[in-house]
Amino acid sequence: MVCRIVAVLVAGVGVVSAGVTTSTASTAYAIPSIINNYGETVATALDVGTAVNTNFKVYETLDFGDLNDWSNGYSVYRGAGGLCSLSGRNFWFFGQTTVVNKATGNTVASVDTSGTISTTFEHAWTLDFTSNLTTGIFNPIPYTLAEQDANTDASSKVVLSSHSNCVQISATEAVGFWKREHYIDLISKETDGNTLAYYTLDTNSNKLSVVRDSELFFDTKGYQYGSFANVVVNGVAYLYAIDVNNGYWDLHVASVPVSTIRDITTYTYYDASSGEWSTSRPLCSGRRENAAVATYWLGFRSGSIFYSAYHNAFLLIFFANFQDNKFRLMYSSTPMGPWSEPVEIYWSSSGSLLNDHGIATQIYYDNTYTAQPCGKEILLTYSYFYFEQEFAKAIKLKFA
Repeated sequence: MVCRIVAVLVAGVGVVSAGVTTSTASTAYAIPSIINNYGETVATALDVGTAVNTNFKVYETLDFGDLNDWSNGYSVYRGAGGLCSLSGRNFWFFGQTTVVNKATGNTVASVDTSGTISTTFEHAWTLDFTSNLTTGIFNPIPYTLAEQDANTDASSKVVLSSHSNCVQISATEAVGFWKREHYIDLISKETDGNTLAYYTLDTNSNKLSVVRDSELFFDTKGYQYGSFANVVVNGVAYLYAIDVNNGYWDLHVASVPVSTIRDITTYTYYDASSGEWSTSRPLCSGRRENAAVATYWLGFRSGSIFYSAYHNAFLLIFFANFQDNKFRLMYSSTPMGPWSEPVEIYWSSSGSLLNDHGIATQIYYDNTYTAQPCGKEILLTYSYFYFEQEFAKAIKLKFA
């Protein structure tokens, strides 16, 4: 194994390396003003101490079915994405999306990104705000001019996708990390790294602004932090990355104050073998298993991390995709681990062995469950394929 620790060169915000531009992109659009306040307990200490209720027995599950806008004149097919919550507006961003006219059955468009807002967490009903007959069809995540030029040729097209929840900065600000790929021919793609999208909500106009400071944030020379999961403790974001180059078995973590999350010079990187943080981003050509905060032999593909008051622990809930369609859970007293051995909490039998993109969201509902500790109920989402279309599915799970 060969591993190098190399400081990343930066200019303003974003990774700067050979062949990477610092082009910016921005857009703004209205989202529906649908407010569903929910309770979310955040950890007030980096080490929360002894966990409780750790048998993780599932008391009941409620299958919400597909995330769907029944009022839309279009059928919108897409894989599960990441949830953002800004001032009570709870919305999902998705990757590859196919839009079909319900009346004619004809495919209207295929777009790289889309968005829908939750009308309530008591079922899976949503309102599509980027693919409907009123607003038309558009990508909610903007492309730079260079990317737009590349997208005129199908063999060089740039694709953005995300399967992790947003990082909350404030009541009206968040960021999302999007995987960036490009086609090298009409069939094959290569991963370039991830890109950071900065979201701000104007609560008076319900207009959401989205800004990308650069085409790439973390390139593929190292781990793409933020693409797997995140958790915020005392104003510091802990951002997780899978070692995608070496078997998907290991998770690594970086940290950054949420106030400077767009500035890569303020990031630090954790080495579990030494228990130390470094300002130099690890760039490795081999597996660094001892430096990882968690490992699992089936691998990690998608997941989420949050603090559960009901368990007094940080929960890592993840999906191995394609392996056996099961959600698994690990827990720890700190974001850096050590993490427990995984336990199975839900088997996503719908669809086929192509189920993927499984993540969890820690939510409960202010108007109904105020006496219930946060984390006793969670929302699971994943995607499945049926007759060559992809669907995003939601499951409400309650622990005993």
